[in-house]
Amino acid sequence: EMGGVLISMRYLRKHTPLLLLGLVLGLIFVPQYSYQSQVARAAAHGPRLVSSFQTDENLLPVNQLDLFLEEQTIYLPLVMKVVGGTPPPPEGSIYGTVTVGGEPRADILLGLVHDIGSPPYVITTTTTTTSDGSYSFTGLPSLAAGESYYVVYQNTVEGEYSHPDLLWYYVTPSLESYTAGSDAFLSDFDLADIVLKTPVDGSKNVTIPVEFTWEKRLATPNDRYQWALYNEYNYPILTSPELDEASYTLDNPAGITPADNYKWEVRVYTEDGGYGLSYQVFWLTFEG
Repeated sequence: EMGGVLISMRYLRKHTPLLLLGLVLGLIFVPQYSYQSQVARAAAHGPRLVSSFQTDENLLPVNQLDLFLEEQTIYLPLVMKVVGGTPPPPEGSIYGTVTVGGEPRADILLGLVHDIGSPPYVITTTTTTTSDGSYSFTGLPSLAAGESYYVVYQNTVEGEYSHPDLLWYYVTPSLESYTAGSDAFLSDFDLADIVLKTPVDGSKNVTIPVEFTWEKRLATPNDRYQWALYNEYNYPILTSPELDEASYTLDNPAGITPADNYKWEVRVYTEDGGYGLSYQVFWLTFEG
């Protein structure tokens, strides 16, 4: 970073006309070149390039500079610095970024599903996120009418759960139009888990009505949540409506058998249409 360098016009007049000519040319062309270069980069990379330009409130347009005043202050062009952002994706890719609690996360294994409109829904290719959290899938065929692509995260490594701070499962919204060789943004998403709170895991003889609570994912404040209760055979018994708050009160015991084992979890629906499941599942029984 360079600050403006103050130069007195009296000092300039003591030097050769060539120096003065060079200074004027520099004021005219250097700022235009630097600014146009930044604009070109932003246009080329779109919203993936976050730029911050160092400026000075006292920097005047060239056409406002009066070079014939007895005393005139001139600020030389400042160096422009691009900060933040992520590099552009590879050409011909479907791409996005993964965060955990708002921070980029590397080495997250993701699968891409090519949905042809009917089962089976299988992962056709995989990739892992880079150090800045970005992911990309390349070499993909065009989508026909009724087909789509979406990304799946499953919290397993060779059948073992591996990341207790991440969701157990997440699926992005679908990309329903794609031409081979083109670039297409799919989704930026956060994999932070939904932390379950009460009733705690292993609770016995819980009395109805009972309030179930969990922690919101703070980095994604527009999430909506859904409480779900399953029997011990993983069959869903009850679900709540979609909720803004991090709690749900069960006051209707319909379908519940006292002393049987049940488990509860929380689902998340993200602002762009993604869907995930909490890593944690808490077991409990209800009072007769």
